[in-house]
Amino acid sequence: MAGGGNTFDNGDITYCEAHHNMAVFYAQTDNPVLSVDVIPIGRVTSDLSVFENLESRVEITFSLAE
Repeated sequence: MAGGGNTFDNGDITYCEAHHNMAVFYAQTDNPVLSVDVIPIGRVTSDLSVFENLESRVEITFSLAE
C-alpha cells in the first residue's frame, strides 16, 4: 500500500503506513496539514460529536454496513 496525502477532512478514517495506525479525524484545525501521509480508507457519515469525550487511544471494531 502506498500513496495518500497529508491533509484530511472531518469524518475521514485513515491509515498511516509509516506508523501502522489508523485515525478518525473529527475536529478540524485551522491548518489541517499532517507531518506524514495518510491513506483514506473510509468516512464517518454520522454525528462526529461521539468522539469528543473518548480517550486518545481506544479499541474499536469496524463492520460492513448492511
